[in-house]
Amino acid sequence: MEATILILVGLSSGVFAHQLALRRRFLVILIFLAIVGGLYAVIRWYVGIAEGLDSLVLAIFAGIAVVPFAAGLVLGAITGYLHLRWRTARRST
Repeated sequence: MEATILILVGLSSGVFAHQLALRRRFLVILIFLAIVGGLYAVIRWYVGIAEGLDSLVLAIFAGIAVVPFAAGLVLGAITGYLHLRWRTARRST
């Protein structure tokens, strides 16, 4: 169940970033990546100071959930940029 959720998070963020890249909204993608990086840093800090097994497990799972979202953003931005280049090259010929 958790794997399905993580896969869907990665795919949905990839589609979202792809659509943003097609509209040339690269700054929005960078803002989301900065937010994800900050969230990951806060989670890493919390894992370092967490006391008790329950809070530690929760923080680790939250950190694991951030990684597919960031990967989806990066891959979606790359595929969107390549799609945009392909579409403009095809129109110019």
